[in-house]
Amino acid sequence: RCLEVLFLHKYSGRTDRGTPMMISTFYTLSTTLVAFAAGGRNNHGATLTMITIGTAMFAIGIAGNFYHHYLLAALRSSSSSRGNDAKKYAAPRGGLFSYVATPHYLFELIGWLGIAIVSNHLNVYLSVAGM
Repeated sequence: RCLEVLFLHKYSGRTDRGTPMMISTFYTLSTTLVAFAAGGRNNHGATLTMITIGTAMFAIGIAGNFYHHYLLAALRSSSSSRGNDAKKYAAPRGGLFSYVATPHYLFELIGWLGIAIVSNHLNVYLSVAGM
């Protein structure tokens, strides 16, 4: 996630410090909850099949999230390369943008669902449901 923010995102304006701090705090708390729920061992009955499916979902979620953020970054850079200083909205194309308004968030949820399947803990499933 940090590499994506550093090298892929192109922001159109300034971002206040509160927003990234809130997002970082949310991810830190969620990660802490997952680590606490896991307890350092497989004590919640996750089978090898669940671990395999969850890991695959996590990998698909990360890859899909990155790809759709890449499409959004390319859209921003293509409008700025044409010399358009005026900010105009352009609907993204490619990937799943034809079917879902925000596929990068969809893939983020898929990744978190994969984490929940691997941990096989109610608190992690509730965290995913709350997203």
